[in-house]
Amino acid sequence: MLQQFVDEGIPQAEALLILEGDEFTANKYNKPINKDEREKIYITRRNRVNEIIDIVEHEDSRKGEISNLIGRLSLNPITGIPILLAILTLVYFFIGDFISQRVVDFTENTVGVGIVEYNIKSFVSNYTSSLIDVEILDENENLIDKKIYNFPDGMNANPDLKADFENFSSQPGAQTTFHYSNPIVKLFFGEFGVITMTTTYLLFLLLPLVIGFYFVMALLEDSGYLPRLATMLDRTFNKIGLNGKAVIPIILGFGCITMANITTRLLGSEREKSIATAILQFVIPCSAQLAVITVLLSGAGLTPLLIFIGVIGSVLIILSTVLNKLIPGQSSPLLIDLPIMRLPRISNVFKKMTYRSYGFMKEAGFWFFVGALAVGVMDITGLLLLWQDILAPLTTHWLKLPKEAANAFVMGMVRRDFGAAGLFAMNLTVMQITVAIITITLFTPCIASFVVMLKERGWKEGLTIWLGTWVTAFFIGGLVAQFIV
Repeated sequence: MLQQFVDEGIPQAEALLILEGDEFTANKYNKPINKDEREKIYITRRNRVNEIIDIVEHEDSRKGEISNLIGRLSLNPITGIPILLAILTLVYFFIGDFISQRVVDFTENTVGVGIVEYNIKSFVSNYTSSLIDVEILDENENLIDKKIYNFPDGMNANPDLKADFENFSSQPGAQTTFHYSNPIVKLFFGEFGVITMTTTYLLFLLLPLVIGFYFVMALLEDSGYLPRLATMLDRTFNKIGLNGKAVIPIILGFGCITMANITTRLLGSEREKSIATAILQFVIPCSAQLAVITVLLSGAGLTPLLIFIGVIGSVLIILSTVLNKLIPGQSSPLLIDLPIMRLPRISNVFKKMTYRSYGFMKEAGFWFFVGALAVGVMDITGLLLLWQDILAPLTTHWLKLPKEAANAFVMGMVRRDFGAAGLFAMNLTVMQITVAIITITLFTPCIASFVVMLKERGWKEGLTIWLGTWVTAFFIGGLVAQFIV
């Protein structure tokens, strides 16, 4: 537009004034004022000033010289991409290995299931009909003993059998499963109990992940690296209809898709929020799911890994390109400040981590409850079994997987890692594993992520994305199966 005005004989300085909305100059040359152009020029100038300041402003000390050098290297794609890969590797080992595997394994299984759920369900079983399976596993999770306890009138009605149950279930390696015949009790305290599953999911699985991710994000933000990462990736994200700020929900998605759905609010337009939400639901595996996929792929070899990366990467490119073309509008300009690079201040990091973790849990807690209630109703009404029966023919004939794999997909609706973990017990070939994890990755988001997406994007858009993941997952998974299985 600027060059067009200059070609018409308008001096460059006055052409810029017109584009910036100066009414006197616009009337002088009989040109309309375009507020969008004014905003673009302002943001572009602001970002250019930031880049110049980042180059010329420095702290006159050895420490300042190092900080400025790191800041410049982080902005340059040639050096910035290797820095990004190194940081992502460290983040993966911290979040994907230490938090997701070690911390969550302790909090979810030992504290959540082993202590909290066990005591809640034991208390409920005192007063209602229950059937309890107790398995004793060794260090390698091999079954070494098992007992089934039947309390048709509740445990309090049979004190001797209750005492035997308590002694047997308190052994090391004991895993206890409670079955309730009363549908209301099952709804609130069963396998998908609204109270038990929500408590374990929120406090002992999700909370450690949320705290870990917000801790890392606060470190990156307070160091000044995160704004530079957004600036470096801005042009790349522009090609798929987003700006550099989208890197934040995308990175968060590798921790928890539900959390990432909420953070799409920081994007500048509804168009960008829609594109980012779709990408999160379709192709981004959460940390728990990613950990299971990593284990499955690690024993499968290099070829399945390359197939998995190639297929998921292709779906990402095609999906983002199609959405960028179909959804009207364009990505909003990136307006972001570039603070001086520095060592993070621990007080700032912990304040940000605490406030954001609390805010997320406060906002998402209700929707986890709604999701658990929906799954519980499906369980007691038989809809979960119906889904398994519906998916079974598609699973065996199109995906070329065992019929039992349908159970993994149904469990994936509850929690993504439940679906992926369900593949462990199946005797699958290497290529069947490849097909299964591709399908699971592209498959519908977990129930909690689904209800939060409905809240953020509305029923029409949310259901469209949800149904799209179903079609895409089975279509792509089956297509791959026809060639490699």
